[in-house]
Amino acid sequence: AKMVAAMQDSHGDPAKFLPEVQALKEDYEKLLFERLTAQSRSESPAAEDGDPFLVAVKLGRELMREVIMAILQRGVSRSAAVDQIDLANNHFNAGILQQKATSETALEEEDLDGFEPAVTKVKEKGFVTVEGLLDDEIATVIHKE
Repeated sequence: AKMVAAMQDSHGDPAKFLPEVQALKEDYEKLLFERLTAQSRSESPAAEDGDPFLVAVKLGRELMREVIMAILQRGVSRSAAVDQIDLANNHFNAGILQQKATSETALEEEDLDGFEPAVTKVKEKGFVTVEGLLDDEIATVIHKE
């Protein structure tokens, strides 16, 4: 929440929000490291799976990915979603993609005049080359452009 607040307060200016976001991320990783080392000491001193700090960083990434996914699924404003995805991908290597509503990418009726005839040809013939989809005149104009 603090990271997103920093991003939104800066109005998208990375020069303003990156130092604060980076500091918050480091604090988060240190907190996880401290808790993991305290937990491993209480359980068993030999229970270490490598460098404890790297284990804490990996755990932090996994946990933050889960938190951000839950926030996005719950629903937030568009700008908050963009900031959450930015944090996930650029600071926690989460690989979260932004889903867009189909209405944002749908073709308008006038976008492609030959779309309906092309669909009809594909339905009738099964497979059609590009040559079969466009009139020669339109294909020539597209080719030249």
